[in-house]
Amino acid sequence: MTKKKLSTDMERLNKFTEELHKWRDRLWLGKWRFNVVLSEGAVDPENERVVARITPRPRYYHATFTVGPSLWDQSPEDQDRIALHEICHLLVTDMCAYVEDVVEELPTDQRNFACERWQEVHEKTASDLETIFWNRAPS
Repeated sequence: MTKKKLSTDMERLNKFTEELHKWRDRLWLGKWRFNVVLSEGAVDPENERVVARITPRPRYYHATFTVGPSLWDQSPEDQDRIALHEICHLLVTDMCAYVEDVVEELPTDQRNFACERWQEVHEKTASDLETIFWNRAPS
């Protein structure tokens, strides 16, 4: 990796981190702290459309955001909206922890279906919240 590319990646990563902070503060989630890391490859090898991912640790109000190089292919507006979407996941972390606990209590043969269905609901909830906040956000 060249020095110029590294510098450009760091500048982009810093800009995305600023967007995450902006949305965290706008949604009154200031107690959350996070770090942002750049993945060398795809964030989700099974789904190339995924350009960013959050790994929250709600007990500590800490999250790690992993972004892939394909994030830089998005427009600045789309990058901002992706930041909002990832922050929206923080709004449902307690619900996620609860569902994960419930799923663990299910019979083994029912867990896969419950996990897959929950992932769909979780992602749709974050997307719906993103749409609401994006359309209500002050300019």
